Amino acid sequence: KKFELLDENKEYKIYKKITRFLKKYRYEHYEISNYALKNYQGKHNLVYWTNEKYLGIGAGASYYIDNVRYTNIMNLQQYFSGIDNKQLNYSEKTTLTEIDQMQEEMIMGLRKINGVDLSRFKEKYGIDIFDAFPVIKSLLQQKLLALKKNHIYIPKNRLYLSNRVLTEFL
Repeated sequence: KKFELLDENKEYKIYKKITRFLKKYRYEHYEISNYALKNYQGKHNLVYWTNEKYLGIGAGASYYIDNVRYTNIMNLQQYFSGIDNKQLNYSEKTTLTEIDQMQEEMIMGLRKINGVDLSRFKEKYGIDIFDAFPVIKSLLQQKLLALKKNHIYIPKNRLYLSNRVLTEFL
């Protein structure tokens, strides 16, 4: 019991203060928990948030290829033995179903301030986002999501409620 959760109102006031401070110094809010100067966004993390494939090399590295998420073992000796034998050793290997992929697309994509591109979602999965996730209509009505220029996103004044929104896609 060394730490207790802050009162939501205090937490929101702190959030607003931080936001004003960063905006004053020209930092742009591009992801729920990240700000950056223009053109200095974390490219590495944007790959995750757009649910793209990525490669990790080395002991303990994680990667995502062909809808399978891998994590290499941490033990260097076993890791190099796997390379020598052309049989990689994983501490974790998870194949994502199409539903898993769409859920991750929403959960990760809604972390970005500009949200999820509706056309890209349909092109990638062959289904309209509103058909895949009927809950979106309710979230729009509650103003927990917004729609603008073919993107669905969490409005800036609701970002502090993002966990509530994101859990709707599980």
